[in-house]
Amino acid sequence: MLHKNTLIAGLGVLMLITMSSGCDDVLLGPEAENTVLSNYDVFVDDFQQKYGGFPVLGIDWASIAADRRVELEQNPTDQGLYEALTDLIDVLDDSHVFLTPSETAPFEDYEGGIYGRLERAGFEDFDKERALEEVEVIKNIEDVIFYGTIHDSVGYLYMGGMADDLKGYRGFLDQMMEDLANTVGMVVDIRNNSGGSDEASRLIASYFADGRHRYMVSRYKTGPGPDDFEEPREWYVEPETEEPYHRPVSLLTNRYSVSAAETFTFAMKKFPHVLQVGDTTTGAFSEVVTRQLPNTWFYGVSVGDYRNGEDVSIERIGHVPDILVENTPEDLAANRDPMLDAAVEALRR
Repeated sequence: MLHKNTLIAGLGVLMLITMSSGCDDVLLGPEAENTVLSNYDVFVDDFQQKYGGFPVLGIDWASIAADRRVELEQNPTDQGLYEALTDLIDVLDDSHVFLTPSETAPFEDYEGGIYGRLERAGFEDFDKERALEEVEVIKNIEDVIFYGTIHDSVGYLYMGGMADDLKGYRGFLDQMMEDLANTVGMVVDIRNNSGGSDEASRLIASYFADGRHRYMVSRYKTGPGPDDFEEPREWYVEPETEEPYHRPVSLLTNRYSVSAAETFTFAMKKFPHVLQVGDTTTGAFSEVVTRQLPNTWFYGVSVGDYRNGEDVSIERIGHVPDILVENTPEDLAANRDPMLDAAVEALRR
């Protein structure tokens, strides 16, 4: 699951993919008239059919949408439509849901949830360039994924995305395990990780696994009813290398660790030698499909219900760290990274 407008890297060949959606192809919505109210109805009906988050959110979508439609009828303009749709996106509070008006429309792209609010506020708490300066880098693929050591004895792995390249990851991780075999612990840094492939995140976690664990349950919406879901899929992680890394690990996260980075965190938190350090993750786990309205505006729908291995949802909540540390604007301006410092210190506990 890849977050909107992100870059992911393949291993061996960099794949810069500017996304307007999640991992799936663009799907055209049902044919309808290109009027303001018709576009609104298509959006509302599509979420009723396909949105996987209603069981957790617990709202009466039809009633909320009907009330907002009455207001739109008083102002059936493109401006009114944009305001109505973004209002509904705010009701969902889902960081995977977005609206992208056409290039000719005088409206900004709109992202939902905490991710969208932070982006609109210009929030930043991570400077990757500083991390590169801190690390004695051994292998680096276009600054998107790299590893090395800190203070000679601590391993460091940074991942900015989870590319759908399992063969490439195996080669990369096998080499990393060899190069970092003598480290006393490792920082796995997934700050600003925009997600990607859940299969890739599972594979990466397997290199740290201490046994077989059920770490996630997912299911996808199949119809308009509240219980119209396909059969759940159970996800397991177990070692897929002869010598997994079992020394202490600090998993470093922030508010921009999203989607497949969070399913990766589901798996990693199953292992007793792993501590999560930093800030809470985004809280957006589902697969996303991109749809198109009759007026050519695009929007994203979260079609899944993703839960941890105990079948508990933390959608909109995110993974709360074991050790909470926040970087401030003053830290970034002074070239400090208290999150990383705390992650290294945690390895010594």
